[in-house]
Amino acid sequence: MYRASSRCNLSHGKLTTFLIGMMATSDIQSGEVIVSVPKQFLISNDTLQKAYGPNPLTMHQLLALHLCFLKRDPNSWWKPYVDLLPSHFNTMPVKYPKVLADHLPTSLKDEVSQQIKKLESDYASASRFLKSRQGDEHIGYEEYEWAWLCVNTRCIHLSTMDATAKGGNIAMAILLDFLNHSWEAKIESGFNVRTQCFEIRTMTPYKKGEQV
Repeated sequence: MYRASSRCNLSHGKLTTFLIGMMATSDIQSGEVIVSVPKQFLISNDTLQKAYGPNPLTMHQLLALHLCFLKRDPNSWWKPYVDLLPSHFNTMPVKYPKVLADHLPTSLKDEVSQQIKKLESDYASASRFLKSRQGDEHIGYEEYEWAWLCVNTRCIHLSTMDATAKGGNIAMAILLDFLNHSWEAKIESGFNVRTQCFEIRTMTPYKKGEQV
């Protein structure tokens, strides 16, 4: 599912007594592709266009809606990925109870307020879209909020232009956000049209056994 060029030179390794992360299994050169995710393993605009057809929603709005339906489906091919997503986002300021939110700095309060308004607006847009499909589908606010925050914290930005991807060409990638890495990591990433993969290229060389 994930590959690095024609060989894999990464593995999970025990870096310290308590820390597990990505470890180089051989020397890695600067500029080398270390992770390559084939297009079929991205929840992208192509995926959503096939599922929903032409629609008025932004990519963020539609990805969140799609995640809600994937979470509901026990037989979904994506279930292993969805099951690994956070069960809640209670540590994020947008989810703070008022007693905690009142202690935030004024500037951060304003940002949180804007994010909540954006979330509520996106939920309203997604709800209107569902009603327009003339079905009996309904998504609750908390259900949509969870999915919206998953996208907000975990989406990847594809470097290719797509005129049908409203609000930015973003996608969700299986397990990509679970790759624990060094805080010093320097990388370049984007969708490679030639290989039809989302690729991560390291700008830092590593020796065999080092944390990547």
